[in-house]
Amino acid sequence: MADPTDRRCKTSCTSTPEYYADDLNKVCVQHCPAPYFRNNQTYRCTEDCTTTPLMFRYYETRECVFNCHHPFFAYAPNRTCLAGCPTGYFAQQSTRSCVQICDAPYFADDSTNRCVDVCPSTPDYYGHLKICRPDCPNNFYRDNSTR
Repeated sequence: MADPTDRRCKTSCTSTPEYYADDLNKVCVQHCPAPYFRNNQTYRCTEDCTTTPLMFRYYETRECVFNCHHPFFAYAPNRTCLAGCPTGYFAQQSTRSCVQICDAPYFADDSTNRCVDVCPSTPDYYGHLKICRPDCPNNFYRDNSTR
């Protein structure tokens, strides 16, 4: 790799703060060219952030991150930070991640794809088995005092 700060060839860019190895152009760069992301663990430009376990692509800053920053949520199937979770997944604020089952005491709200502590009242939804539902299943009754 060519280091632009001291004009020497190096085997990695880790000794130069804030520089990353661009394998395509064989140079140390401060900003990885699209479609690459900065990996602060390996100091390399990478396309998918999978070289380091549990990292996600954060498009806002084109870097690999362990935790997605507000207002984004980590979506594990494609290891990307998303503004909203896709159908079948729910945005969990406490972990900033998209989950299929919300942690207790939260309910999965299909109308917003979010984990909520109280099911929405417009339209009327009721919490059952950690899911906000438009009505209660057989042998269960709506309790408007708790939702």
